[in-house]
Amino acid sequence: MSRELFGMVIDSWADILLAMYEELPTVERIIIFTSKCWDLITSAHDHKNQKFWVDDKLDKVASNGLLIFPLLVTDYDGSLRGVRNHWTVLILDLKKCQWSFYNSLRPRRGATADQHLKGEFLVVKYVENKLSEVIKNKYPHHPFLRGIVKQPDSVPCLQQFAGSLDCGIVVCYHIENIIQGQPKKTGPWSKNKAADYRAKMVTWFIDPAHVQV
Repeated sequence: MSRELFGMVIDSWADILLAMYEELPTVERIIIFTSKCWDLITSAHDHKNQKFWVDDKLDKVASNGLLIFPLLVTDYDGSLRGVRNHWTVLILDLKKCQWSFYNSLRPRRGATADQHLKGEFLVVKYVENKLSEVIKNKYPHHPFLRGIVKQPDSVPCLQQFAGSLDCGIVVCYHIENIIQGQPKKTGPWSKNKAADYRAKMVTWFIDPAHVQV
């Protein structure tokens, strides 16, 4: 599946989840950004309003907002050595003033650094600069403005099995888990679990009215 097509799947899945779980208390503080946000933020082209889909949501953030960024980091110019096309999730919890990074291909075999964080920091820098302006105007005493935001780290989370292409499916699962306010799931994600969740997504897309949540 092409990167553009699966980005549309993630965006549509996020909309379905927010509608399905709209009565949960966690939903009102959640903002899920477009899957194109990495492209929009890091693009070298300065087209008018190209960042609107990011900035508009940042303008609406609540003081305790939980911001979810599904990201496909792409090394267009070779500056992010070691980074390949791979779906991940970046989270900013304004209530805790803390970033978290969910990567289903965390470093293994003795590696110490998560190379995908190189791309995430480009988004972090842009979001923090924009939010500084927004929060200063809306919530002038918010701790975010005191520079105590914990920077992102690659947190333990579900890991796709070796050789699979399920990173986008894992991202969809993480988004649902976060919306539900559930603890992070960790450990390996088997082929059977991936197939089951993929089947659940298909069911919800086809006939969401008959889904039990």
